[in-house]
Amino acid sequence: MVTVKTPPGTSGRADVTLTVSGKSDTLSKVFQYARTVKRFPFSSSPNFLLFDSGRQKLYAAHKDQVEVIDPITQQVLTPIVPASGKLANSQFAGLSLSPDGNRLYIADAGANLIHELDLTHPGTGASVNPTTAVGSTVSVTPRRVFETSTGTLVGSDVGGNLFTLNGVTGSGSWLTDQFGRRVNGNPWNSTNKGKYIFVARAGNGLISSNIALWNASTSDLLLSTNETQWVVEASADEDGTVIVAGGSTPGISDSTAEVADFDLNSVGFIMQHFDATMPTGTPSFFLHPSGALLYKAGSSAVGGSVEIDDVNLAQSTANITFPEPFVTSYSPFTDHMLTTDDTGRYLFGVTNSGITMMVLDPFLFRSEMFNRHSFNRLEA
Repeated sequence: MVTVKTPPGTSGRADVTLTVSGKSDTLSKVFQYARTVKRFPFSSSPNFLLFDSGRQKLYAAHKDQVEVIDPITQQVLTPIVPASGKLANSQFAGLSLSPDGNRLYIADAGANLIHELDLTHPGTGASVNPTTAVGSTVSVTPRRVFETSTGTLVGSDVGGNLFTLNGVTGSGSWLTDQFGRRVNGNPWNSTNKGKYIFVARAGNGLISSNIALWNASTSDLLLSTNETQWVVEASADEDGTVIVAGGSTPGISDSTAEVADFDLNSVGFIMQHFDATMPTGTPSFFLHPSGALLYKAGSSAVGGSVEIDDVNLAQSTANITFPEPFVTSYSPFTDHMLTTDDTGRYLFGVTNSGITMMVLDPFLFRSEMFNRHSFNRLEA
């Protein structure tokens, strides 16, 4: 095993030379000093990161407000709050954007509300109470919510009970499939402009789970016939190509990501590489929207570490070292500590002092990586 201490250097690519017993070997331009490392300090830790590619802004759920960061000017902007103002009991969880990118949705696990913010008309929006909407006798505490291609909202509570809401009328019901049966599980994200909701369902509680896709237009539920490994975190790409499951939470760390296609058939695994240990309890697992790259947080001797895998080749393509460790969390369903922009140039993580942004050299991510697919695709 070779341990390398990085010497000071200037931004850009550098050669790496290894000398052993008088013999040397050099790899050309395989190491990169980040273009910029910028820390945005916060007195308490934000818990869910989301990048708005249309507006080139980072959103970070932070108790009762959403922090907004401009990566180009490297400034923290005016935070976003619900249209009716801050609530004393708010605890923001999952964030998501509407398929057209014009609305921001906040699952408020403290106030038990779903907040909708109109990004084209700042300061306007509405809030929906899922408990009232579905007619539940017990509080429905939302943790993630997504707008579908039909305009309805789909979310889940802390118990994995899925519900659907009409954001205009405030009405709702428990989510059902094409046969009228209740659908339960943890929704990780939407795909194909909101046509599908990707759900992971609990299996035997020890080592396995099921994954599913719910069609917003038909209510059809496609359920995997074979149980996957125990799903700690999961992600599906936007254009309906690839699904990955794995991740880490306190007590469970699955460093071998399982890959499935959109027929929900397992197509293999991606091992953890670069000796970057996955930190127990840092919700971070996500796919680039193209499905070409898988990002997952790790830890190193000097700080946080992010392994980036080429999904099509099932191998690592880069390892990014942050200057300080990532913040941990007990709930990957309400928290997400890592994200990037569509180009992979800006990489954001929730670290000990706040949010750290790494500005990377685009050479790491060749354009063909984002256009090559070898999996079955569902067309929108």
